[in-house]
Amino acid sequence: MSDTVIISLAPVAADCTRVIPEELAQEILACVEYGAAIVHLHVRDKQGKLTPDTTDFQSTIDLVRHQSDLIIQASTGGVSAMSIAERCAPLDCPGVEMASLNVGSVNLGDAVYANPTPDVEYCSQQITARSIVPEFEVFEIGMVNNILTLNEKIKFRNPMLFNIVLGHRGSSPATIDALIAMRSMI
Repeated sequence: MSDTVIISLAPVAADCTRVIPEELAQEILACVEYGAAIVHLHVRDKQGKLTPDTTDFQSTIDLVRHQSDLIIQASTGGVSAMSIAERCAPLDCPGVEMASLNVGSVNLGDAVYANPTPDVEYCSQQITARSIVPEFEVFEIGMVNNILTLNEKIKFRNPMLFNIVLGHRGSSPATIDALIAMRSMI
């Protein structure tokens, strides 16, 4: 096992009401100076709302890539009414090297983060067709099983990257026991 630590930055909170590409790029680049290697970005408009319009997203990427070699990870998720095709819009943006892949539905507070199997399969196909590296977001143990089943249809390259997400109200708690259980399934 490696002692290498990779710092992944997710600079915009779900409740953010202001996302200006120039300001966001400055914040991201400041984090690079402290060791950030990956930035996880949702496609948001200037008011912070999720959108399939990648204009501001691409502007942010261009500003960051101009001054760093930071790995750009596009989010294909977020609680919204967007279709899976709209959620996959950032996969076509130049500079995107990684993408989050949400592999099942989960309660996030009072919201239901819906990721039905056909949507997961569609998103997986879009990611792999573009040779983008998926990072599997797992909120519950059953999602690990979903990945194993999906890998029988869509051969993901190895090593597979997992993002264990704990602590949302309504899903797996942020406890050592939950982490150990997730790790043992992976």
